[in-house]
Amino acid sequence: MPTSDPQSLGPDVAVYLDAGNNEQNRHRSLQDIAAKIQSGSSSINDLIEGLGHSLVSDDETERGRAALLLGEVVTLASASVNAQSTQEHLVQFLSSRLADWPSVHGCLKGIAGLISSEQGPPASKLLCPVVKALLNVHITTLAQADRMLALTILLQALQSCGTLLVRSGTDVISGVIAAIDGEKDPRCLLLSFQLSQQVVKIYEASPSVPAAQESLQADYEELFDVVACYFPISFTPPPNNVHGITREDLAGALQTTVTCTTLFTPLFIPMLVEKLSSTLRQAKLDALSALAAAAEAYRPDAMQPHLSAIWHALRGELLAPAAPGLLPTDLTSTQQIASKAAECLSKTAKALSQQGDEALAMKVLEDEQICGDLLACLSGTKQQQSHDPARHVDAITQAVAAVTGSSQAACETACKRLLPKLAAAAAAASPSNSQHYSSSNPAGQTQQLALSTIFHLLKAANTLTATGLCHYDPLAATGSPVFQAVCAEPCAPADMSDTSDLSTGIDGSMDTDTASESVAVQDQSLQQLAQRASHGQGRAQPDSGGVEEDVRLLQLQVMTELVSLPVTLNCLSPQEWSSAVQQLLSCVARSSQSSQAVAQQAIVGLTRMAAAGHTDLLEEDALDALLEGATETSTAGRWQGALPLQALAALAAPASRLRGRIMSSIQQMLPAMLAASISNQHNQQMLIGVLEAVRHQLAPFAQSEEDVAAAISLDLLTGMRRLTMASQVASEDVAAACAQAVQAATAGCNTHQQALICQTACQQLTQCCQHLQSTTPLDPSHADPPSHPAQTDDSVQTHDAESIQYQVQGSDESRQVSTSSVDIPSGDGTLPRSHSTQQVTQLLAQSGLVSAAAVTALSSGVLPGDQMKPMLDCLIRLAMGTSQNGIQQAAMTAAAALVNKWPAGMSLHLHDCPPLHRLNSEHVQRFL
Repeated sequence: MPTSDPQSLGPDVAVYLDAGNNEQNRHRSLQDIAAKIQSGSSSINDLIEGLGHSLVSDDETERGRAALLLGEVVTLASASVNAQSTQEHLVQFLSSRLADWPSVHGCLKGIAGLISSEQGPPASKLLCPVVKALLNVHITTLAQADRMLALTILLQALQSCGTLLVRSGTDVISGVIAAIDGEKDPRCLLLSFQLSQQVVKIYEASPSVPAAQESLQADYEELFDVVACYFPISFTPPPNNVHGITREDLAGALQTTVTCTTLFTPLFIPMLVEKLSSTLRQAKLDALSALAAAAEAYRPDAMQPHLSAIWHALRGELLAPAAPGLLPTDLTSTQQIASKAAECLSKTAKALSQQGDEALAMKVLEDEQICGDLLACLSGTKQQQSHDPARHVDAITQAVAAVTGSSQAACETACKRLLPKLAAAAAAASPSNSQHYSSSNPAGQTQQLALSTIFHLLKAANTLTATGLCHYDPLAATGSPVFQAVCAEPCAPADMSDTSDLSTGIDGSMDTDTASESVAVQDQSLQQLAQRASHGQGRAQPDSGGVEEDVRLLQLQVMTELVSLPVTLNCLSPQEWSSAVQQLLSCVARSSQSSQAVAQQAIVGLTRMAAAGHTDLLEEDALDALLEGATETSTAGRWQGALPLQALAALAAPASRLRGRIMSSIQQMLPAMLAASISNQHNQQMLIGVLEAVRHQLAPFAQSEEDVAAAISLDLLTGMRRLTMASQVASEDVAAACAQAVQAATAGCNTHQQALICQTACQQLTQCCQHLQSTTPLDPSHADPPSHPAQTDDSVQTHDAESIQYQVQGSDESRQVSTSSVDIPSGDGTLPRSHSTQQVTQLLAQSGLVSAAAVTALSSGVLPGDQMKPMLDCLIRLAMGTSQNGIQQAAMTAAAALVNKWPAGMSLHLHDCPPLHRLNSEHVQRFL
C-alpha cells in the first residue's frame, strides 16, 4: 500500500482555493485530489490538514470554498473513507461546521456523500450529531438545492437514528416543523411530507418515554397545520417537467401524511367536511379521496364522533344531481362528483365495518331522506314534489347500493327493508296496470326505477359475496316476489326490423374463464362482444324501443344478478330456476326478435349462471336448445345462429364443466355443415361462424378435450378431401376458416394425436402434389413427387340443412384410426378430367391449404426425420402449383415451420428443393 504524502495535495488545493482560477482549472484540481485519495497516496485527513487555515479563515468566501472542496472530495472518494474512526472524525467535523453559514453548502455535500457511500452509511449513533446540527440550521432560508440536500439528509438520518434521539430527549418534532414550514418547491415538498410521517413514526414508537409523548401531544397540531395548509394541492407542472412530479404525486403524498396517525382525526375530518361544501370541483374530489383513506387509516373510535357530519356532507353530494335549479351545463360535473361520493361512502363504510363498526351504514339505511324518499318516489306519493323523480331515485340508489356492499349486516338490513317493497312497486307498475301509463307518469318509468334499484342492490350483494365477506341470501323470504317482478310480466320488447341479416360475431373477446374469473372480468368480456355486435356483427341492431326496451333490458340485468347468486344459497325454487333459463334462452333464439343489447345481456346471464355453479341446470335445459339454435335458419334460408353460437362459446370457458359437451357436439356437426356449405352462401356463413368459434374459444384450450380437438382436425381434413374428390369447390373463406381451425385444434393435441393428424395431412399433401404435377408440370429435375403405396379414397357424402340439424344430437361412433408409426401413403383417386385446369387447381388447393395448416401446427419430432424432406417438397410444389396468393402464403408458411423443426443432425440443402422462381417473391423471402 502506498505511503501517504500530505504534501502532494498542496499544489492542487492551492489551485482550487485561488479565486483567480477559472472553473475548468478548479475542476481539474478537484479530480486530481480525489484520484490521489482513492489511490491511497493521500488521505482525507491529509486534505483536512492541508485545508486547516482556510477552513477557519476570517474570509467567508475562502471558508466556503474550503468547505466545498472537502465536501466534493468526500463525495467523490467516499469509498476510501472506510475506517470507522475516519468516518466518525469526518461526521463530527462536518456537523460542527454546519454552524458556520458560509460552510453549510460544502458540509451538506460532504455529509450526503458519506450517507450515500457504497460502503454503507455511518452507524446510527454517528448520525445523531448530524441531526442535532441540522435542527439548528435555518433550512427554510437555504437555496433550493441546499434545502433539498438538508431535508434528504435529515430524512435518512431520522430513519436510522430517530428513535435514539427521541428517547434521549432531543426535540425532533419542533426542529422538523421549523425545517419544512412554508416550503413551496415540489421536490422539497415531497421530502417534507415524508419527514412528517417519519417524525410521527419515531414518536409513536416510543410510547413508554413520557418526555417524547408530552412533546408529541404539545406539537402534533402545529405539525398538522404545517402540512394540511397545502390541502387541496394546487400545482400545475411546468411544460418542461424534467423532474416528472405531478399534482397527483403531491396530493397522494399529502393524503398519506395527514392520515398517518389517529391524532390528526379531530383536525382532519372537520376540514374534509368543510372542503366538501367548497365550490371548487378539485377540492371536493380530493376531500372524497382523503375521507376514504382516513376511514381506512384511523381507528373507528376516533371516527365515531364525526360520522353524522360525514354522512350529512356525503348525502348532500349524492343528492346534488337531483337538486332543483341545477343547470344542465352543471349536470355532468355534479353527477361525476356524486359518483365519487358514492365510491367514498362505500369505502368508508366498508373500512369501518371491517373493524366492527356498522354505524355509518346504519345511519344511511335509517335515514328517511334516503330509504323513505326512495319508497315514496316509487309509490307515487313524492313524485309530484320532486321535479325529477328519476334523478332522485338514481341518486338514492347509489347511496343505498354503496352501503349494501360494505358488510353482511348492511346487506341483510338493506335487502330485508327494501327488496319486498321494490318488488311490489315493480309488479304494480307492470303493463297490466293501466293507471301507471298516463301522461302524468311516463310509461314504465316506475317499473324501470324499481328494477334499477333492485339491480344495484343485488349487484352489491353479489360483489360482496364474491369477496367472501358475505354468506347471506339477499332473497331470503323475498325471492318469489322479486323473481315475479322480473319474469312474470315482462314488458314487450320493441318492434324489430328484419333480423335475418346475421354475421358470425365470434372472436377471441369471448375467451373468458367463467368458472374461475371474477364477475367483472366476465362482464367486460361480454361487453366487448356486444360492442363488436353493435358494429354490425351478430344480430342486426333495431331502432330504440324506448321505455319498454329499457325495462326489458333492466329485467334481464336483474335476472343476471339473480342467477349469479351461488348455487349453495338455494334462493329460488327449481321451477323458478327453470323459468329463468327459459327467459334467458328466449332472448337469444331467433323467434325472440330481441334487440342486440337484450340478447347480449341474456348471454351474460347464461355465462354468469354457469360461473355461479348452475352447470347441471344449464346442461339439462339450455345446451340442446343453443346447439339447435346455432344451426337455425330463417324461412329464406339465411343463417340465424350467431347469438346461440356466441352463448355456446361463452359457456365453453376453459374450466367450465360444460366445455366437453359443447366441444363434442360442435365437432359432430362439422362434417354435415362442411358438405352443406357448397353453393349455399348462408350455410357457408354458418360454417365460418362455427369454425371461428372453434378457432378462438374451443381448440386453443383443449386440455382435457384433446380427443375432441383431434377429431375436429381429422373431420375437417377428411371432409375437405371428400369435397375435392367430389369436384365440389368450397369458397375461399370456408377453406381459410377450415385451415385456421385445423391449425388451432392440432396445436391443442398431444403428440400421439398429432401423429394421427399428421398421417392424414401428409397423405393429402402427397395426393395434391401428384395431381398438381399432372396439371401444372414443373422443372424436369423435380418432376416426380414422392411415391408411396396406394390407398383407396374415402367415399363421397353429401348433406343438406336437415341433416345438420340431425347432427346436433351427434353420434358416439368411435373413429378407427391406425396407431402405427406415421406413414405418408398416396391415393390413386383421380379428379374428373372434364374440369378445366383452373378448376382442378382450385379443388386441389382447398385440400392442400387445410393440410398445410395441420403440418404448421405439428410439434417438433411428430413427423419422422426421413419423411420431412418429402413433405417439404410437397409444400413447395403446392405453392408452385397454384396462382392463389393465399395458398402460396399458407404453403410456404408451413414449409418454413417444417424447416424450423428440422432435426439438428439431419442436413438440409435448399438446392435440393423444387425451384422457387414461380413463387411470389415475398413468400420466398419469408421462407428463406
